[in-house]
Amino acid sequence: MKADDLLNKLEVSGISFILLRPVHRLKSNDVDVWIERETLPKLVVILKENTRSIYWKKTNARKSLQIIVNTTLVIDIQFSLSFLPYKLFQVDKSIQITKQSLTFEGDYVYPNLSTNDLFTLWSYRLLLDKKKLSNYQSLDLFKECYLDNIDTLLNTEQFLKITKYLFGNSQTEEIQSDLKRIVVGERIEVHHKYQERLFKEHKLLYIIKVIFETKYKIERRIGIYNKKRNIELLEN
Repeated sequence: MKADDLLNKLEVSGISFILLRPVHRLKSNDVDVWIERETLPKLVVILKENTRSIYWKKTNARKSLQIIVNTTLVIDIQFSLSFLPYKLFQVDKSIQITKQSLTFEGDYVYPNLSTNDLFTLWSYRLLLDKKKLSNYQSLDLFKECYLDNIDTLLNTEQFLKITKYLFGNSQTEEIQSDLKRIVVGERIEVHHKYQERLFKEHKLLYIIKVIFETKYKIERRIGIYNKKRNIELLEN
């Protein structure tokens, strides 16, 4: 099963999900989706009907798991909108995201989000999730999508609202400047800077990080993340 086949089946099925980043229709072997936990059994039923081999694994990230289809396609599922490695920062449910239809355009499938929401979430994926931007395979696509309208998007109500939620009132101009520099092609690395500022704004986050990293080291040592698990365990 290719990524675009999977996404088309999910779209037609009517189940509620959000694709979190653009994926290449034929070359992508992993897909990131955000669903409500109660939707998971419905997703599993659809996958079982359309695949010959399927299992799941626990991951090292909060409120997430992986489903592996036909040994070649990995579906990374998260149950809340989140940022940072290990998905440490869980976004409050009061933040409203506008869902639309998937866009199948050229070689890519684009998320079922409004233009403003996609830009905002993708921007913070760059700033907070990617430890080294120069290694990010979709960076050129991000620049291509937003070079012509970056100034407008950086000043939308949604971008400014989520920026304030994440960092308070004092970081907006610097964030806007860094994103402009990224879009026009400057080579900058910003992950550490904004991770530290997020920790500063949300005081308990660093404690969560320490606890979670300790938990991860223990679980990795005992092989929690290597075990292939029966997909039927997710149907209830």
